[in-house]
Amino acid sequence: RRGVEFSKEHKRKLREARKKRKMPFKDTIPEKLTASFLESLHISFEKQKLFNLNNSYHRVDIFIRPNICLEVDGCYFHYCRICYNHKSPTLAQIATVQRDHYVNFQLSKKKYLVVRLFEHEILNNRFEKIINILNQYLWTSINFI
Repeated sequence: RRGVEFSKEHKRKLREARKKRKMPFKDTIPEKLTASFLESLHISFEKQKLFNLNNSYHRVDIFIRPNICLEVDGCYFHYCRICYNHKSPTLAQIATVQRDHYVNFQLSKKKYLVVRLFEHEILNNRFEKIINILNQYLWTSINFI
């Protein structure tokens, strides 16, 4: 038994209502560390920016103008193959990875650059991806010590 089937109009109203809520309610530790790193470089950014992806909405963890989307992914929920290569992914992890691919594809179609950082990279202060992207796309050379 599947439960109540909602009409398309009702689903649209639910999507519209949900896009006004900020989820999650507070930043994760890796998101805070990434934000602190960007602040130390005097890079301005927007947290939890909402994007319309055709028939759904998605909040990017960190958005750097004009077109860089940083996603901070937890190693467990986003099935990091470095941290969890010895285990088969759960159904929830598979669904999350599929959603990640969908988000990447939709944002790329809209000419946004999506950079995904895993939790273990951030917790180990490995911000090379961010440095390389900023050097390549913001046309400023950043010397990282």
